[in-house]
Amino acid sequence: MNQNLHQLLQVMKNDSEAAESFFRPSPVLWENLSQECEQRIAEGIGELQSSSVNNLFSLLSVTDFPYHYLKCAMWMLYTKLKERDVFGVLENTEALVPPGMNANLIYNTSSIPNRHYSDYKNLTWDYLITVDTILNIAVHCPWILTKPCTIIDLGAGWGRIGYVLTQINKNLSYSILDIPQSLLIAQEYLRNASSVKVYDYTVNREIDIFSKDFLLENPGLRFMGTQDLRKFEPWSVDFFINVASFQEMSLDQVSSYFNLIDEKADYFYTQQRYQDLDMNYDIYPYKKEWKKIFDRDVSFLPLWFEAFFKI
Repeated sequence: MNQNLHQLLQVMKNDSEAAESFFRPSPVLWENLSQECEQRIAEGIGELQSSSVNNLFSLLSVTDFPYHYLKCAMWMLYTKLKERDVFGVLENTEALVPPGMNANLIYNTSSIPNRHYSDYKNLTWDYLITVDTILNIAVHCPWILTKPCTIIDLGAGWGRIGYVLTQINKNLSYSILDIPQSLLIAQEYLRNASSVKVYDYTVNREIDIFSKDFLLENPGLRFMGTQDLRKFEPWSVDFFINVASFQEMSLDQVSSYFNLIDEKADYFYTQQRYQDLDMNYDIYPYKKEWKKIFDRDVSFLPLWFEAFFKI
């Protein structure tokens, strides 16, 4: 610590000690922490937010930071979603929290007792960003939450959107199409967790054609390979969803998928990074006949966009 700062600190300490006792550092905690803080200041404040000095203010160790920030982000996104959720999606759905899940990745809104309101819910990041996507679609097509309809989710990860959406609408036929490795994981993960009937890969591979009538008569979660997209009849899909996989393909691949989407679906929702590998925002081959409903930044991710079209 340079001499001027040392002298200023001494003036501050003298003024504090001359004041009434209740103005001084609390003997419960800060009496000892003040001495430790002074020692660290002597070493140099540096970049405060990432330095050890900041730990004295937040009482978080460096290893706590990622989980602390994750839970702060979950809480902020949750409060924003509650403000927007005129459909009751949050009220009528739950996050998938399997046994053994890392407790640091879960935020329980009832973890603080004696709050001024009752709000008991487990939150996960996957759950909240899924609700965000569902609300973004439902604002323009609210019937996705109530009426029988057919959905294809290409490259669905573990199937988080289908898992949440089929909780609120049991009349959905939700088909997850993916490459073999991801598909197997999603199928096994959701086989017993889902609240609707599950039609696994072996069942669907024996079906030659998926008509809209057949899908609506047999609602639930379906698991298929990406090649099975050709088995869907024209105009048999109400909503086609792709999150974070077109960005990982070549332009030729994306163009081939867009041709099939144009043939088979009524609505198309996509969420991708602005630039990744061969694909970037400017070259997505949307059809000129498609009506753009929105095209904008993703609210919870920098450098990502989301777009929604009526085909």
